[in-house]
Amino acid sequence: MRKLSDKAAQLTQELYELDQKSGWFGRSRQGGDIVARIVELAVYSEPASIPCICRFLFSKEPVVRESATEAIASIMADVAPLDLLQLADAFNWEYGWYAGQEWSHLRKGSVRKLARTQDGGLSAGLLGLLSFHRNGYVREEAVKLLAQMSDGAEVPYLLIRQNDWVTAISRLAQRAVKERLGYSYSQYWFNNLDLVAHLPEFGRNDLSHITDATFSQLLEPEHDGRLRSLIASGDRITIRRFVKRSFELPGSHSERVAKLGIDAEDAVVRLWSARKLLTLATDSPLIDRLLSDSFAPVRREAYIAWAASSRAEAEMVWKQAAYDRSAGVRDLARFELKTQGLTNIREQYLASLQEEPENLAALMGLSECCEDQDAQLLREYCSHDRPRFRRVAISGLARLLGDQVIHELVGWLADESPGVAKQAARSLQAHAAIVEGEQLWSVLTRSPTDNGRRTCLRLFYEMGKWKSLPWLIRAFTLNDQLVSEQSEELARRWLDSNRVFTQPSLSEQDALTNAYREAKAMLPESFAAELRARLPFLLPDEFGRTDD
Repeated sequence: MRKLSDKAAQLTQELYELDQKSGWFGRSRQGGDIVARIVELAVYSEPASIPCICRFLFSKEPVVRESATEAIASIMADVAPLDLLQLADAFNWEYGWYAGQEWSHLRKGSVRKLARTQDGGLSAGLLGLLSFHRNGYVREEAVKLLAQMSDGAEVPYLLIRQNDWVTAISRLAQRAVKERLGYSYSQYWFNNLDLVAHLPEFGRNDLSHITDATFSQLLEPEHDGRLRSLIASGDRITIRRFVKRSFELPGSHSERVAKLGIDAEDAVVRLWSARKLLTLATDSPLIDRLLSDSFAPVRREAYIAWAASSRAEAEMVWKQAAYDRSAGVRDLARFELKTQGLTNIREQYLASLQEEPENLAALMGLSECCEDQDAQLLREYCSHDRPRFRRVAISGLARLLGDQVIHELVGWLADESPGVAKQAARSLQAHAAIVEGEQLWSVLTRSPTDNGRRTCLRLFYEMGKWKSLPWLIRAFTLNDQLVSEQSEELARRWLDSNRVFTQPSLSEQDALTNAYREAKAMLPESFAAELRARLPFLLPDEFGRTDD
């Protein structure tokens, strides 16, 4: 909001230059040039251009004043209600200095004159801008005139001035807002809902009662169509504030809002709505709807409510939940089943896989509670045609056998599927310090994908500073741009790190020296110089001397 586009910046510069010109000769032509540029600035509708246009509100030429008034009104009308808060702060403390001396020295007696339009009415946009003025008397007069308007354009400015630091202005604005709550202004509250929902965030005055009164009006049944549109496509933060507060306010609206909320795009709103509906009913259609939700916490709430509503069916409910696609839900299900004395869930997973080998949910469950005798089955799935099965099996095998499958995990880094390679890398990270560098180097040199090579380099980095640096330096010998760039980035990260204060052993110094000697011809000069500066134990022949 504070930065002008290049074209708008050029126009404002031209206006400043025209404003500086003096003399009567050519004054008419000059006024025409000013009007043309003001009109063009209005088309761009950039709030940061307002300070420049403000200078011409005080022009001696009526046509210039009128064009400035219309331009500001047009730009202000395009500013989103919540963005007006930022504009108010910026104009008060920053932009105001660029609006000219006449603006800075403005008095309340000039407010009505400045805001008057060609047809004799008052411009809400101009009055709104004047309500941001540094002079409290000017702000007060602007608020008084805004309070006399009733076309809805005054609403955002009155809402903002409720938080004015001058008590008289704040009370005046609050009184005007309360008057509008007494008659049908619902469409204007919807238009400014982002700002209304933000009112409780103001620290100077407690305006939560205004927000509550507005929300209560909007929660009437006749506004269901607008509510549906709001929840479907409104601002995420505004929707959350509205839905959360609507569940706290008394009335019969909670169920209506919750039924709209379970179809919202925002997962958090769906979760709140699900919780509210589940306190009212646990019928099958609702449970089925919630169990199909893509957000795991929503499904978890449905399982909990379903099991609580029918103790006789609780075991069946948690057995179904044990096959949910979310690890968290499956873990909860196994816990609940154990509390009920059912400890053979692993056998059920095995039976499901025997009956349907392509049952991914059963494989995920088994990988989380597998035992030693399941290792062979998991290994078989590690060569499955579908990457998701391979990924789950690798995760389970690593969880079960740990250090015993390090060599296999390193081999899976070269898998053609990025997801499988990432899973192997995640499983290896806990054992990076004991991974054999030669085996990882072999995977790096033959990996067919960029992702596989990046993963190998990351694992080299996880080995620790003095163990990883030789491999990262040596990677430059592959003459691969991607490998070289990431190797340099990771190596510099170790060199710049203040987390490691140990010195390399003699064997580690030898490894670094050999790697540097091997890769020297391919190292960028700046990186090579940094290595020489940071690693003084390199061979003396490598210091600042070139080979004959």
